Amino acid sequence: TSGSTGQVDLTGASFPAIGSYVYQVAVRGVTGTSFSPFSALSGTVQISSTGLRTVPSAPVAIEIARSDSGNNGVSIGDVITVTFNEPMQITTSVTRSITLEDSNGDRATLQSTSQTNATFAIGGVDSNVLTITVTGAPILSGNGGPVAFGTSTVIQAVSPTFKDRQTTPATWNPLNALGAGVDPLGEWRVPASTPGVPFTLTADTSGRSTGKITLNHVADTVVGAAGAAVPGATVFVSAVGGTGGTAADAVTATRKQATAAADGSFSITLSSATKDTTVQLRQEVQRTATAALTSAASATIAAQPALVGTSTLGGNANGEMQNGDTIVLDFSAAMPTALTTTLTSFDVTVSGATSSVIVIRRAGTTAEADVVATITTTGAKYTSDELTFANSGGAWTAGNTRLTITLANRTGTATTGTAAHMSSYVAGPQLVDANGVAIDTTPVVGASSRF
Repeated sequence: TSGSTGQVDLTGASFPAIGSYVYQVAVRGVTGTSFSPFSALSGTVQISSTGLRTVPSAPVAIEIARSDSGNNGVSIGDVITVTFNEPMQITTSVTRSITLEDSNGDRATLQSTSQTNATFAIGGVDSNVLTITVTGAPILSGNGGPVAFGTSTVIQAVSPTFKDRQTTPATWNPLNALGAGVDPLGEWRVPASTPGVPFTLTADTSGRSTGKITLNHVADTVVGAAGAAVPGATVFVSAVGGTGGTAADAVTATRKQATAAADGSFSITLSSATKDTTVQLRQEVQRTATAALTSAASATIAAQPALVGTSTLGGNANGEMQNGDTIVLDFSAAMPTALTTTLTSFDVTVSGATSSVIVIRRAGTTAEADVVATITTTGAKYTSDELTFANSGGAWTAGNTRLTITLANRTGTATTGTAAHMSSYVAGPQLVDANGVAIDTTPVVGASSRF
């Protein structure tokens, strides 16, 4: 019952020795679930939750997306896409229908017969996506005005024709799926025990995905930020493309995978990767002991561009940082022409620390967003105060993969006789390659060199 506290007896298991353990328990049809520590003495765990008003096996909408063809409310050409936590079917015994209600109390009904004005279809790799396409004028009720098509619009009612594929099919009821209220369009609000992000992994922050997935070819890792995956899901490599990767990483028996953390983040270590490697990912949520729900393959994830270890300091090479000296930044992938044709003048500042820090910005700005690179020397002190090189010129070569900056207009006093040293190079976070992929900001150690 709603607001109850239940006790689950784990009587069918072999219990470990006395100690502290974490047990992940999936309870279908329960919201706001929390668990007490497991007791190895009594074999019990306390579960506090809010029960649903429908049967526990009812399907749940993971995500409800909308596409407004004309930005004029619910109208012909609009599409509603409902992604469920399990495979679905549409029964044909009665009319298929759905009623939407906006914040003004206006309602629009879409249906498949009589005043036919919509089509209803189940699709998706896992047959868990319901697509509703508006083909005619909606039937208006309530206050009778045009129904807005936004996140304040909710599903007010549906016909009992949308069911799961269990032995005894259960019906989707959006009024009860959350224990209270109704399902909004363009948002996801689902029980804590079911996926809370779009089930198919996305490689960027477009749409409503809060996570971002990147391929670091320097560290040979695929990393998902918080929100990238369903917490607790198995995220695995489903395809390896391009060159430099390892095909076996996507083979079932040898696939590379990781378990998403509680915040949906994950990290998968690949066998190998280069700047030309691409991957695709899928995620899998175990629904029962014998059944799992697996997402469709993600969009192709290209390797991030990165600064590489051939980046170097040079010029006069006499140990003094002066006009005419150069900074060479080598990138693993071509930078876009739109960037290289405008990024040709730089302001360079040098700190007086024991290990000088060299910051390169687009000329004429001090904004962090305009930092091109930060170079930290190892025990090399080029000034006791601060040096600046304003409006230093830059040239892009090697197919826009190399930037050579020639220092000019020095102000400040430089030290002399600095020996050759190693330096750490970090790219500015705003840089993207010619494919629009954001640069990797992991520090890279360049070749031993000096000004």
